[in-house]
Amino acid sequence: MLWLALWLPQLPVSVYTRTQKAQLPLAVIEGKRLLAVNLSARRLGIEPEMSLGAAHALAPTLAVLPRNLTAEQETLERLAGWALQFTSWVSLQQPNGLLLEIAGSLRLFNGLSHLVKEILAGLRALGLRARYAIAPTPSGAWLLCQGKQTQPACDTDTLHAQLSALPCEVLALDKRQHKHLTALGLYRLGDCLKQPRAGFSRRFGLETLEQLDRAFGYAPDPRHAYSPPPRFRRKLMLPAPVAETEPLLFALRRLLLELEGYLRGRDAGVQQLRILLSDDDALTQSLDIRLLTPQRAASHLLMLARHRLEHTPLTAPAECIQLITGRVYAYQPTTNDLLDIRDRVEEDDDLLERFHARLGKNAVHGLQVVAEHRPERAWRYAPPGSHSNDTQSPPRPLWLLPQPQKLPLREGLPYWKGPLILEFGPERIESGWWDDVDVSRDYYIASNSHGERLWIFRERRAPRCWYLHGLFA
Repeated sequence: MLWLALWLPQLPVSVYTRTQKAQLPLAVIEGKRLLAVNLSARRLGIEPEMSLGAAHALAPTLAVLPRNLTAEQETLERLAGWALQFTSWVSLQQPNGLLLEIAGSLRLFNGLSHLVKEILAGLRALGLRARYAIAPTPSGAWLLCQGKQTQPACDTDTLHAQLSALPCEVLALDKRQHKHLTALGLYRLGDCLKQPRAGFSRRFGLETLEQLDRAFGYAPDPRHAYSPPPRFRRKLMLPAPVAETEPLLFALRRLLLELEGYLRGRDAGVQQLRILLSDDDALTQSLDIRLLTPQRAASHLLMLARHRLEHTPLTAPAECIQLITGRVYAYQPTTNDLLDIRDRVEEDDDLLERFHARLGKNAVHGLQVVAEHRPERAWRYAPPGSHSNDTQSPPRPLWLLPQPQKLPLREGLPYWKGPLILEFGPERIESGWWDDVDVSRDYYIASNSHGERLWIFRERRAPRCWYLHGLFA
C-alpha cells in the first residue's frame, strides 16, 4: 500500500476566503490567540499564536473572525468526496487532513509525480492549499506531512530513515509530554525508538508507543473509508451580499469543481441542477438547470449556469449560494466513430442545453407526431430530440394554421389570391365522435395562379363552406 497525506493547515481561514478573489488581511481566532492567518496578513508580519492586540498594532484593518469548526468539518468531508476521483479509498484525518491510498491509481494517472501534481492543482482550483507526504503507512505519511517532508518514502527502509529524523513535535502529544521528551534528551522519533519499550510506555503512555508503531509499520493501522452521500448538496457563504453575476459565478465554479470530483469518484453524471440563493437563511431565488444527457464536466455546467444567471435578474442580494443535484445517473463517456456522427449529436445537445439555460425549460420544445386523423390533434410538444412513431398518412403541409380560415367563393369555387384549382382529393377525415370534437371534412390539395399549393377542406355538414387549413412549402 502507498498513502498520500494531505494536510490543510490553513483550513480555518480557507472556509472564509474560498469565495473571494482579492483577499484582505484576515485572521481566525480561537480564544484570545490567532489560530491561522491568510497570506495578506502574513505579508504584514502577522503570524499564528500572536496576540490579538499585537496583530492589530501591525494591521489596524485586520479582519478577525471566530473559528468555525462546523464549516471546517463540512469542507473536509466535501473534499473527501472530491478526492474519490483519484482513488477508491479516502480517509478523514481530523481535524484538517485527508489520507488517500494511491497504490492502485499510479498507472491510471501516469505515475506518482503526475498524480500528485493533478491533486495539488485541483486543490488550488478549489481555493485550498495543502502540504503532502507519501509513505507505505497512513500514520507514517501523516507524520512526514507534519514534518514537511515531501520526498516520497515508497519503501519501509526509506520510511524508517525519514521518520527517525523527524522532530518529536510531530507527535500528537500535549505540551507536558513534549516538555518531558525534551527534558530526557529525546528530540527525534529515532531517539524514542531506542528507549526500552516498557519504560517509554510507562512514562508517555501506551498510546504514544502505539502511535510510533503504526507510523513505522510495526503495528496495523486500519482506516475507515469515507462514503459519499447519495446526492450532492453543498453551500458556500459569500464574504458580503452579492447582487452581480460574476462574484456568484466565481463561488459557483468552486462548487461545480467539487461536484465534478464527486461524480468522477462515483463514475456518474447528473441531468438536473438547482442553484439556491439565500439571504440570512431566507431563500431569495431558485434556478434550475436541466440537461439532455448525464454530464459532469464543471466547465460545461458553469457555461450553462452563466447563461442562466446572465438572463435571470437577481431579485435580492445573496449571502449564500447552494448547489443541489437531482438523481445521479451512470455516466457514459463519449467515443468517436469513423463518421464522427456522435460529435454532431453532441453539438446538437450542447446547443439545446444552451437554449434551455438561456430561455428556461418551458421555452424550448420538440414536436412529436401523434396517431390521430384530425390535423389539429395529430401532433404534440415533446422533449427536444424525442422520436415519433412512424405514421402512414397522405402528404401533409409544412405550415398548419392555428384555426382554419374560411375561404370566399367565386362562381361556386374557393378563392385565395385567385381561383383555386383542385389537384388532389378528396381525402375524407371523419373522426372525434368520442370526445365531442368530431369533424367531417373532405380535404384537397389545391393551387392558385401564383404557384402556391394549399391544403383546403370542405365541411361536409355545410357543403358550400370551404376552409384553408395549411400551406405547403
